[in-house]
Amino acid sequence: MALQMIEMMKAAQQCGHAAHVPPLLAACGAAPTPAPVERWRQALALLALHVPLARRSIAAGRPIQHAGDPFLRLHLIDGGACKSVCFGGDGRQQIVALHFRGDWIGFDGIASDRCDSDASTLNDCEIWSVSYAAVLKLAAREPALAHLVAAAMSEQLGRNRTWRNVLGTLSAVQRVADFLNAWQTTRHEQGPEHDRIVLVLTRAEIGNYLGLTIETVSRAFSQLEHCGLIRILPQGRRHIGIPDRGALRRFATLAVGRGASSASHQPGRTLRPALSVVRALSH
Repeated sequence: MALQMIEMMKAAQQCGHAAHVPPLLAACGAAPTPAPVERWRQALALLALHVPLARRSIAAGRPIQHAGDPFLRLHLIDGGACKSVCFGGDGRQQIVALHFRGDWIGFDGIASDRCDSDASTLNDCEIWSVSYAAVLKLAAREPALAHLVAAAMSEQLGRNRTWRNVLGTLSAVQRVADFLNAWQTTRHEQGPEHDRIVLVLTRAEIGNYLGLTIETVSRAFSQLEHCGLIRILPQGRRHIGIPDRGALRRFATLAVGRGASSASHQPGRTLRPALSVVRALSH
């Protein structure tokens, strides 16, 4: 499959010269790469014209793929949120990726022909599944699809790099702020409620994803609420109001201290000067 993937990448480079590209995909080539959700719509439209697709409604907490299973399919998220989990030698679970509408699941199985991680739904989801072999065959005939798949891979690799940078450079409270900002950005692209989000992860799952203890995550939420960057809404702890998205984003990206330990043990010293700068930038 690796050789086939190389051929698909080569075909992607020829996208601008491809013939018979459907109007929906005419942007492929000189025009800018579309946003992830729009790119996903284009890929799905092209796949639906040529290959069988299986659409499934999957309840929260149900599996999409299992680590170690033969890699046969790619999965496209039409609605909802999912997580990918890897297991350590001692059996511990680590959330390694979060997936939303427009994302593909399964790219990590291409190199080894085995699914590299467990993937499961965080809430009720709509999933389209397609044979990877069928994708390769179609991409050989339709360079536009090769381009769209390669672009999706690149976007998800970029998100993974950003996530690693967050873990290595931001304090604990900034990691939580960055997580909330990213979640709010993702949901804003999919719905009209700009100032509030509903988390489908528990505090423990957020901590697992961000490399923090549940106590540190809970403390970070309290600090962010105390400073007015978020509000815990009456509907419950997972319902978060974000009064000023810009202020939350600026705080998350402000270079104040490195590593989680400084914020975990001396949260006030990290938070107060950061918020002073944020407030100054807001006026």
